[in-house]
Amino acid sequence: MHTTARSEERRMTDPRTRRPGDEFRYRQRYPTEASGSGVCLAVLHNPTGRRRAPGERGRTIQVCLWFAERHGCGELRTCNLFARKDRPDGVRREPLPDPPDPVEVRRENDRRIAAEVARADVVLCAWGDGKRLGTTEERAEEVLALLDRGGAEGRLYALGFNRSGQPTHPIGGPGRQPLDPGGAFPVRVAGRMLVAVRRRRG
Repeated sequence: MHTTARSEERRMTDPRTRRPGDEFRYRQRYPTEASGSGVCLAVLHNPTGRRRAPGERGRTIQVCLWFAERHGCGELRTCNLFARKDRPDGVRREPLPDPPDPVEVRRENDRRIAAEVARADVVLCAWGDGKRLGTTEERAEEVLALLDRGGAEGRLYALGFNRSGQPTHPIGGPGRQPLDPGGAFPVRVAGRMLVAVRRRRG
């Protein structure tokens, strides 16, 4: 019994062994060092597949945490364009004993994103180009529509823009160095694109 419980715990804490319906694919939550009660939402590309030690934060999450703290948010939450890794239809390449329904995966992901946007004080758009630029752009339009309908205007930020026009991923410079979250600037949704808000001088 004890061994079974420990095996289940390992399965739930290892992204490579979690089942299709597991919560981590839709959202994750992290406390920050800030004393405020605000919530920062980072919209990224897809869930990580790397195993990490308890409490360990990858560079992507570290940058997002720094951004949240700079805005006085006591909690960071993350969502993703794609609920499953690197596939626009939401299904992994390897066969599964009980494959998820791609349409339902997408719908559930949309519901989670909309819910998180509604309760976020600050939203960091940081999904990058991804490995399949065309599908990322198509999916980004859908998510931008969710942000627009959710009234995120005035709460949207980006760390920069790629040549494709997509918001830069937190790990995106030469040599894959983390970006400086202090360089983030406000953006807005224009049509189905993100555009920078011009800073007022003085």
